[in-house]
Amino acid sequence: MKLRQALSGSLTAVKSKFGEWDRNQDGKVDRTEFHQAVAALGLDTTETAINDAFDGFDQDEDGEINYKEYILHMLRELLSLSLSRVMDLFRQWDEDDEGVIDVDKFCKGMAEMGLDAPREDLEAIFGELDRAGTGRVDHADMRYLLRQKVD
Repeated sequence: MKLRQALSGSLTAVKSKFGEWDRNQDGKVDRTEFHQAVAALGLDTTETAINDAFDGFDQDEDGEINYKEYILHMLRELLSLSLSRVMDLFRQWDEDDEGVIDVDKFCKGMAEMGLDAPREDLEAIFGELDRAGTGRVDHADMRYLLRQKVD
């Protein structure tokens, strides 16, 4: 749990943190870089816990974590902690009762939830939600994001 807490926080700060971990600046953090980053945090944790955390972030299982994987994982984890709150807020964001929201409403809603994230990152997450490419997401799309594997 301490490891997860240390790896989370402000999503704006996460971008900076991720850049620090990416020692060779290739846009990805491999398992070795991840272990070095966790060691630098000074946490007393097991190698198994570090590997499990890495595997949770590495959604495509290619042995590296790219920034998109990292941010998606963190956002999913943060949102999944308050699924009912997110769905209630979704209904509030859907001011015209159409059952859908656009990217502006999504970004505004995330800010209302207290998620501090760069707009471009939220737009990328919205793009993941908008599986049909319509520029709008509905309740089912939001539940899809929240129910994906977070480990």
